[in-house]
Amino acid sequence: MKSFIKFFSNRMKENKLIFISLLVYSAFCIFSIVWFSIKQHLINIVFSIVFFFTGFVPFLVEYVVNLKESSSFFLSYLVFIALSLIGPAYDLYSILKNLDTFIHLFSAFLVTALGFSLGTKFINSPKKEKQNFFGCLLFGFFFCLSVGLIWELLEYFGTVFFKVDNQEDTLLTSFISYGLSGTRDFVTTVENITQTVIYYTNSDGSIETIKIAGGYYDLGLIDTILDMLACLVGSIVFAIVSLISFSSKKLFIKNYIPVSTTIDSLTEETCLLDTTPNL
Repeated sequence: MKSFIKFFSNRMKENKLIFISLLVYSAFCIFSIVWFSIKQHLINIVFSIVFFFTGFVPFLVEYVVNLKESSSFFLSYLVFIALSLIGPAYDLYSILKNLDTFIHLFSAFLVTALGFSLGTKFINSPKKEKQNFFGCLLFGFFFCLSVGLIWELLEYFGTVFFKVDNQEDTLLTSFISYGLSGTRDFVTTVENITQTVIYYTNSDGSIETIKIAGGYYDLGLIDTILDMLACLVGSIVFAIVSLISFSSKKLFIKNYIPVSTTIDSLTEETCLLDTTPNL
Protein backbone atom coordinates (compact mmCIF):
# COMPACT_ATOMS: atom_id res chain seq x y z
CA MET A 1 0.00 0.00 0.00
CA LYS A 2 2.82 2.40 0.88
CA SER A 3 4.54 1.74 -2.44
CA PHE A 4 1.34 2.56 -4.35
CA ILE A 5 0.86 5.79 -2.41
CA LYS A 6 4.43 6.75 -3.22
CA PHE A 7 3.85 5.85 -6.88
CA PHE A 8 0.66 7.94 -6.95
CA SER A 9 2.40 10.90 -5.29
CA ASN A 10 5.21 10.78 -7.84
CA ARG A 11 2.73 10.70 -10.73
CA MET A 12 0.98 13.80 -9.37
CA LYS A 13 4.29 15.65 -9.06
CA GLU A 14 5.42 14.48 -12.48
CA ASN A 15 2.35 15.63 -14.41
CA LYS A 16 0.62 18.80 -13.19
CA LEU A 17 -2.12 18.59 -15.82
CA ILE A 18 -3.18 15.15 -14.58
CA PHE A 19 -3.04 16.42 -10.99
CA ILE A 20 -5.23 19.46 -11.70
CA SER A 21 -7.76 17.50 -13.78
CA LEU A 22 -8.05 14.82 -11.09
CA LEU A 23 -8.50 17.54 -8.46
CA VAL A 24 -11.32 19.17 -10.43
CA TYR A 25 -13.01 15.83 -11.05
CA SER A 26 -12.74 14.84 -7.38
CA ALA A 27 -14.23 18.19 -6.34
CA PHE A 28 -17.16 17.58 -8.69
CA CYS A 29 -17.76 14.12 -7.19
CA ILE A 30 -17.63 15.51 -3.64
CA PHE A 31 -20.09 18.22 -4.65
CA SER A 32 -22.37 15.52 -6.08
CA ILE A 33 -22.20 13.51 -2.85
CA VAL A 34 -23.18 16.59 -0.81
CA TRP A 35 -25.85 17.66 -3.30
CA PHE A 36 -27.57 14.29 -3.45
CA SER A 37 -27.29 13.93 0.32
CA ILE A 38 -29.29 17.15 0.63
CA LYS A 39 -31.78 15.81 -1.93
CA GLN A 40 -31.80 12.43 -0.12
CA HIS A 41 -31.19 10.51 -3.35
CA LEU A 42 -29.51 7.41 -1.96
CA ILE A 43 -28.75 5.70 -5.26
CA ASN A 44 -27.10 8.86 -6.64
CA ILE A 45 -25.06 9.22 -3.46
CA VAL A 46 -23.75 5.70 -4.01
CA PHE A 47 -23.05 6.48 -7.68
CA SER A 48 -21.13 9.62 -6.74
CA ILE A 49 -18.99 7.75 -4.20
CA VAL A 50 -18.26 4.95 -6.65
CA PHE A 51 -17.32 7.38 -9.41
CA PHE A 52 -15.10 9.34 -7.02
CA PHE A 53 -12.93 6.26 -6.50
CA THR A 54 -13.21 5.37 -10.19
CA GLY A 55 -11.12 8.46 -10.92
CA PHE A 56 -8.14 6.77 -9.27
CA VAL A 57 -8.47 3.48 -11.15
CA PRO A 58 -6.03 4.47 -13.97
CA PHE A 59 -3.22 4.86 -11.45
CA LEU A 60 -3.94 1.44 -10.00
CA VAL A 61 -3.81 0.00 -13.53
CA GLU A 62 -0.53 1.81 -14.18
CA TYR A 63 0.92 0.45 -10.95
CA VAL A 64 -0.21 -3.14 -11.45
CA VAL A 65 0.49 -3.68 -15.16
CA ASN A 66 3.34 -1.17 -15.59
CA LEU A 67 1.73 1.30 -17.96
CA LYS A 68 2.08 5.05 -18.19
CA GLU A 69 -0.86 7.07 -19.45
CA SER A 70 -0.59 10.32 -21.33
CA SER A 71 -2.33 13.48 -20.16
CA SER A 72 -4.71 13.37 -23.13
CA PHE A 73 -5.69 9.76 -22.43
CA PHE A 74 -6.30 10.49 -18.73
CA LEU A 75 -8.36 13.59 -19.55
CA SER A 76 -10.42 11.54 -21.99
CA TYR A 77 -10.99 8.97 -19.25
CA LEU A 78 -12.16 11.62 -16.78
CA VAL A 79 -14.57 13.08 -19.37
CA PHE A 80 -15.94 9.59 -19.98
CA ILE A 81 -16.60 8.74 -16.32
CA ALA A 82 -17.90 12.26 -15.59
CA LEU A 83 -20.48 11.89 -18.37
CA SER A 84 -21.30 8.40 -17.07
CA LEU A 85 -22.15 9.96 -13.70
CA ILE A 86 -23.92 13.06 -14.99
CA GLY A 87 -26.06 11.07 -17.44
CA PRO A 88 -28.11 9.04 -14.94
CA ALA A 89 -27.58 11.04 -11.72
CA TYR A 90 -28.41 14.48 -13.16
CA ASP A 91 -30.87 13.02 -15.66
CA LEU A 92 -28.91 14.30 -18.65
CA TYR A 93 -30.01 11.20 -20.56
CA SER A 94 -33.54 12.63 -20.68
CA ILE A 95 -32.26 15.85 -22.27
CA LEU A 96 -29.67 14.36 -24.64
CA LYS A 97 -31.28 11.22 -26.01
CA ASN A 98 -28.14 9.99 -27.80
CA LEU A 99 -25.75 10.64 -24.90
CA ASP A 100 -25.63 6.97 -23.87
CA THR A 101 -24.65 5.92 -27.39
CA PHE A 102 -21.96 8.61 -27.51
CA ILE A 103 -20.55 7.45 -24.16
CA HIS A 104 -20.32 3.88 -25.46
CA LEU A 105 -18.54 5.10 -28.60
CA PHE A 106 -16.15 7.18 -26.53
CA SER A 107 -15.46 4.40 -24.04
CA ALA A 108 -14.83 1.91 -26.87
CA PHE A 109 -12.16 4.23 -28.25
CA LEU A 110 -10.50 4.44 -24.81
CA VAL A 111 -10.69 0.73 -24.08
CA THR A 112 -9.24 -0.17 -27.48
CA ALA A 113 -6.32 2.17 -26.77
CA LEU A 114 -5.80 0.45 -23.43
CA GLY A 115 -6.01 -2.95 -25.10
CA PHE A 116 -3.43 -1.84 -27.66
CA SER A 117 -1.07 -0.93 -24.79
CA LEU A 118 -1.64 -4.23 -23.05
CA GLY A 119 -0.94 -5.98 -26.34
CA THR A 120 2.58 -4.56 -26.39
CA LYS A 121 3.36 -6.70 -23.33
CA PHE A 122 2.66 -9.89 -25.26
CA ILE A 123 3.92 -8.92 -28.70
CA ASN A 124 7.58 -7.96 -28.68
CA SER A 125 9.73 -8.40 -31.73
CA PRO A 126 12.03 -5.42 -32.46
CA LYS A 127 12.66 -6.64 -36.01
CA LYS A 128 8.96 -6.95 -36.90
CA GLU A 129 7.49 -3.49 -36.63
CA LYS A 130 4.43 -4.06 -38.81
CA GLN A 131 3.58 -7.36 -37.11
CA ASN A 132 3.91 -5.68 -33.70
CA PHE A 133 1.58 -2.87 -34.65
CA PHE A 134 -1.12 -4.96 -36.28
CA GLY A 135 -0.91 -7.59 -33.57
CA CYS A 136 -1.41 -4.97 -30.85
CA LEU A 137 -4.21 -3.35 -32.85
CA LEU A 138 -6.00 -6.69 -33.23
CA PHE A 139 -5.53 -7.42 -29.52
CA GLY A 140 -6.97 -4.02 -28.63
CA PHE A 141 -9.93 -4.54 -30.95
CA PHE A 142 -10.97 -7.86 -29.42
CA PHE A 143 -10.14 -6.63 -25.91
CA CYS A 144 -12.65 -3.81 -26.38
CA LEU A 145 -15.35 -6.16 -27.71
CA SER A 146 -14.79 -8.46 -24.71
CA VAL A 147 -15.09 -5.56 -22.26
CA GLY A 148 -18.24 -4.40 -24.07
CA LEU A 149 -19.78 -7.85 -23.72
CA ILE A 150 -18.94 -8.02 -20.00
CA TRP A 151 -20.39 -4.53 -19.49
CA GLU A 152 -23.69 -5.47 -21.12
CA LEU A 153 -23.85 -8.60 -18.96
CA LEU A 154 -23.33 -6.45 -15.86
CA GLU A 155 -26.14 -4.16 -16.98
CA TYR A 156 -28.38 -7.18 -17.46
CA PHE A 157 -27.53 -8.67 -14.06
CA GLY A 158 -28.09 -5.27 -12.45
CA THR A 159 -31.55 -5.12 -13.98
CA VAL A 160 -32.47 -8.69 -13.03
CA PHE A 161 -30.96 -8.99 -9.55
CA PHE A 162 -30.77 -5.42 -8.22
CA LYS A 163 -33.84 -3.94 -9.91
CA VAL A 164 -31.81 -1.11 -11.47
CA ASP A 165 -32.94 -0.07 -14.95
CA ASN A 166 -29.51 -0.07 -16.58
CA GLN A 167 -30.84 -1.01 -20.00
CA GLU A 168 -32.65 1.98 -21.49
CA ASP A 169 -36.19 1.46 -22.78
CA THR A 170 -37.00 2.15 -26.43
CA LEU A 171 -40.43 3.27 -27.63
CA LEU A 172 -41.44 1.21 -30.69
CA THR A 173 -44.52 1.24 -32.87
CA SER A 174 -44.26 -2.25 -34.39
CA PHE A 175 -42.84 -5.72 -33.82
CA ILE A 176 -42.89 -9.24 -35.22
CA SER A 177 -43.39 -12.33 -33.06
CA TYR A 178 -43.40 -16.10 -33.32
CA GLY A 179 -44.95 -16.17 -29.85
CA LEU A 180 -48.18 -14.53 -30.97
CA SER A 181 -48.39 -16.97 -33.87
CA GLY A 182 -48.06 -19.99 -31.61
CA THR A 183 -45.80 -21.67 -34.16
CA ARG A 184 -42.34 -21.25 -35.70
CA ASP A 185 -43.79 -21.62 -39.21
CA PHE A 186 -44.72 -17.94 -39.56
CA VAL A 187 -44.63 -14.70 -37.60
CA THR A 188 -47.33 -12.29 -36.56
CA THR A 189 -46.60 -8.69 -37.54
CA VAL A 190 -48.05 -5.90 -35.44
CA GLU A 191 -47.72 -2.39 -36.88
CA ASN A 192 -48.79 1.18 -36.15
CA ILE A 193 -49.14 0.68 -32.40
CA THR A 194 -50.68 3.84 -30.92
CA GLN A 195 -50.98 2.83 -27.28
CA THR A 196 -50.08 0.07 -24.85
CA VAL A 197 -52.07 -0.62 -21.68
CA ILE A 198 -50.44 -2.60 -18.88
CA TYR A 199 -52.57 -4.17 -16.14
CA TYR A 200 -50.82 -5.17 -12.93
CA THR A 201 -51.78 -6.16 -9.38
CA ASN A 202 -50.63 -4.15 -6.37
CA SER A 203 -49.53 -5.70 -3.09
CA ASP A 204 -52.99 -5.00 -1.67
CA GLY A 205 -54.62 -6.96 -4.51
CA SER A 206 -56.01 -3.98 -6.40
CA ILE A 207 -55.58 -3.85 -10.17
CA GLU A 208 -53.80 -0.84 -11.64
CA THR A 209 -53.13 0.24 -15.21
CA ILE A 210 -50.34 2.09 -16.98
CA LYS A 211 -50.93 3.59 -20.41
CA ILE A 212 -47.99 4.06 -22.78
CA ALA A 213 -48.88 6.51 -25.53
CA GLY A 214 -47.26 6.25 -28.95
CA GLY A 215 -46.33 2.56 -28.97
CA TYR A 216 -44.81 0.04 -26.57
CA TYR A 217 -41.56 -0.13 -24.63
CA ASP A 218 -38.83 -2.52 -25.65
CA LEU A 219 -37.17 -3.25 -22.30
CA GLY A 220 -33.50 -3.31 -23.17
CA LEU A 221 -33.00 -5.37 -26.34
CA ILE A 222 -32.59 -2.42 -28.71
CA ASP A 223 -30.43 -0.56 -26.19
CA THR A 224 -28.12 -3.56 -25.72
CA ILE A 225 -27.66 -4.08 -29.45
CA LEU A 226 -27.03 -0.37 -30.06
CA ASP A 227 -24.46 -0.33 -27.25
CA MET A 228 -22.65 -3.30 -28.76
CA LEU A 229 -22.75 -1.63 -32.18
CA ALA A 230 -21.33 1.56 -30.65
CA CYS A 231 -18.57 -0.53 -29.08
CA LEU A 232 -17.73 -1.99 -32.49
CA VAL A 233 -17.79 1.40 -34.23
CA GLY A 234 -15.63 3.00 -31.52
CA SER A 235 -13.01 0.28 -31.98
CA ILE A 236 -13.07 0.72 -35.75
CA VAL A 237 -12.59 4.49 -35.37
CA PHE A 238 -9.58 3.85 -33.13
CA ALA A 239 -8.17 1.42 -35.69
CA ILE A 240 -8.55 3.96 -38.51
CA VAL A 241 -6.92 6.76 -36.51
CA SER A 242 -4.09 4.44 -35.46
CA LEU A 243 -3.49 3.29 -39.04
CA ILE A 244 -3.31 6.89 -40.25
CA SER A 245 -0.95 7.76 -37.42
CA PHE A 246 1.24 4.71 -38.01
CA SER A 247 1.59 5.44 -41.70
CA SER A 248 2.55 9.09 -41.15
CA LYS A 249 4.24 10.76 -38.19
CA LYS A 250 2.77 8.55 -35.43
CA LEU A 251 1.75 11.58 -33.38
CA PHE A 252 -1.43 9.93 -32.11
CA ILE A 253 0.37 6.74 -31.12
CA LYS A 254 3.13 8.65 -29.36
CA ASN A 255 0.98 11.22 -27.57
CA TYR A 256 -2.20 9.34 -26.70
CA ILE A 257 -1.85 5.57 -26.28
CA PRO A 258 -0.50 4.48 -22.86
CA VAL A 259 3.01 3.04 -23.09
CA SER A 260 4.61 0.17 -21.24
CA THR A 261 7.15 1.11 -18.56
CA THR A 262 8.79 -2.32 -18.21
CA ILE A 263 12.42 -2.70 -19.20
CA ASP A 264 11.61 -5.52 -21.61
CA SER A 265 9.25 -3.29 -23.57
CA LEU A 266 11.68 -0.44 -24.21
CA THR A 267 12.94 -1.99 -27.43
CA GLU A 268 9.36 -2.72 -28.46
CA GLU A 269 8.25 0.81 -27.70
CA THR A 270 10.99 2.11 -29.93
CA CYS A 271 9.89 -0.28 -32.64
CA LEU A 272 6.26 0.78 -32.48
CA LEU A 273 6.68 4.47 -31.93
CA ASP A 274 10.00 5.80 -33.17
CA THR A 275 10.95 4.19 -36.45
CA THR A 276 9.69 5.07 -39.90
CA PRO A 277 7.24 2.46 -41.20
CA ASN A 278 7.25 1.12 -44.71
CA LEU A 279 3.61 0.45 -45.46
